[in-house]
Amino acid sequence: MTDATTPEPQLNRAGRRAETRRLRKTGAVIAAIPAAFGTTALLLGATTLPAGAATLTVTNLNKDGAGSLHDLAESAADGDTIVFQAGLTGTITLDDEINIDTSVTINGPGADVITVSGGDTDRIFEIDGPSNATRLDVVISGLTLTKGAGGFGGAILFDDTNLTVRDSILTDNNSVGSGGGAIATEDQDQDLVIDNTEISGNTANGSGGGVYFYSADGGTFTMTNSIVQGNTATGDGGGLWIKGEDSNETGAVTITGSTISGNTTKYEGGGLFAYYIGSLDISATTISGNTSQTDGGGGLAISYVVGAVNITGSTITGNSADGYGGGVYLSGIEGPAATITFTTIAGNTASGGGGGIEYYNSEGSLIIRNSALSGNMSEGYGGAIYVDDGAGPVEIYNSTISGNTAAEEGGAISFAGYYGLKIVQSTIANNRATTVGGIWIHDARDSAVSARDAEKDAKTAAKNEARIAAGKEPLAPRVQEDRVRPLAMAPVVANGSIITLNSGADIGKIGVLEATSSLLGTISGTTLTDKGGNLQGVDPKLGPLQDNGGPTQTHALLDGSPAINAGPDPLTPFPGSADDQRGPGYPRVVGGRVDIGAFEVQPTPIEPTFTG
Repeated sequence: MTDATTPEPQLNRAGRRAETRRLRKTGAVIAAIPAAFGTTALLLGATTLPAGAATLTVTNLNKDGAGSLHDLAESAADGDTIVFQAGLTGTITLDDEINIDTSVTINGPGADVITVSGGDTDRIFEIDGPSNATRLDVVISGLTLTKGAGGFGGAILFDDTNLTVRDSILTDNNSVGSGGGAIATEDQDQDLVIDNTEISGNTANGSGGGVYFYSADGGTFTMTNSIVQGNTATGDGGGLWIKGEDSNETGAVTITGSTISGNTTKYEGGGLFAYYIGSLDISATTISGNTSQTDGGGGLAISYVVGAVNITGSTITGNSADGYGGGVYLSGIEGPAATITFTTIAGNTASGGGGGIEYYNSEGSLIIRNSALSGNMSEGYGGAIYVDDGAGPVEIYNSTISGNTAAEEGGAISFAGYYGLKIVQSTIANNRATTVGGIWIHDARDSAVSARDAEKDAKTAAKNEARIAAGKEPLAPRVQEDRVRPLAMAPVVANGSIITLNSGADIGKIGVLEATSSLLGTISGTTLTDKGGNLQGVDPKLGPLQDNGGPTQTHALLDGSPAINAGPDPLTPFPGSADDQRGPGYPRVVGGRVDIGAFEVQPTPIEPTFTG
């Protein structure tokens, strides 16, 4: 018991927050917290508070104190909503991060109205849920978060929380000690939703220049209508870094209607690095101008996915990798397939194999439909696509591979897979390489390829020494997992496809090509099994690669092309076979028989005749 001269004990910040919530839950009118709590009046924007959720109003731009965002967010109870006084505009500069440990919604008036700054000295928000069994639900919207600086997560660090960031801008934040220039998670169970938000110009001294999302227990990542641009990481994932555990891959990763551009990473995944995930869906998204400075996956680096990978209606252009997969690096696809549909992969570069796509060490199939791969370049093998010996089957339907270049072999495709390559109703033309500009079929144990891979593996080992010395996770080795390899390579199958006009040989160096109703150029060193209806050594009369309708570019068949009405009869159905590469509105069978290649000549519209 204390007397009048004994000072009452002072509550720390956590104690003040708890006391504020206790008083509000009683329905009391709170005008101020007693001086014993060491604070001034706390204005809540209402005189009478109901029990439970309340709406709290920020009335000033102060760093803390009465009516400040800082104090209202730290004292909010579960279910509260924080709004901003009408007409309030400007910048809140903090000198201490805002700690949130309740489910709260912060509704800012707009990213162009209120800015919250960490002053280049403090993280802006740290959100800490009680446990992965009892996660918080936190929404942050309508704000610009800038100049946050944290050891982990420059603007936001959250754990055991379902976090939604909406209608906001996160820019010029810095993770000075580890990952997540703008946003970072810690190792528990959480979901992250990013909606209509820009994440730009952030840096991480580690992985995830924009976002570092790690979930050990199946959390999901969803990004919609957002921009991830100009972020930098010294580890992996210049824009986004998403990872689960090898024993419990994280849940679904979904990216829709977004742009991932101009991001840079020192190692893998200039735009996106995704590793040990449950599934990946990317749709209507642009991935462009991203750079992997010393390793693979200039645009996307995707490894170890237990479910499906789907990339649909997207563009992957102008990315570069000092390694494999200038546009996309795919490995460890354990689900049924990685499927790329109605997508353009163009102008990407790789110093290793696969200027457009590297496909490696996967049990699932790589399926490409209604897509165009053009203008990609590899300093090694596979200007457009490099398929390593550990990869599963590859299937290409209704697609065009044109104008790609490999400094060594396989201007279009370098194929060392043992599980088959199928090319159906597609066009592969005008690609360039040393001796086989089209499809180079080879044994991965070929001495030249083995020597080049050994050189890349040595570089990876050297990089790992540097990463381990810096306390970073080593890169996954390019080592084939235990798997029974077939005694012989499965044949390459061409059905209703054009493979010609490539430099040197169109198809070579080993293996078997089974062809049906296809138009073929030069075959060198590969055995042709003619299944009937093939044309060889004739000019297909292709138009230039251009927009002929539909979402991706095609080579039109010019008048008099021998490919017109010369395809398989009947056409064996496959998903999307009702239309040509351009999709709905361009029916596949016109004139009673399908054309060879990705393009179907359509009937000439009948001009109306007017009389009278």
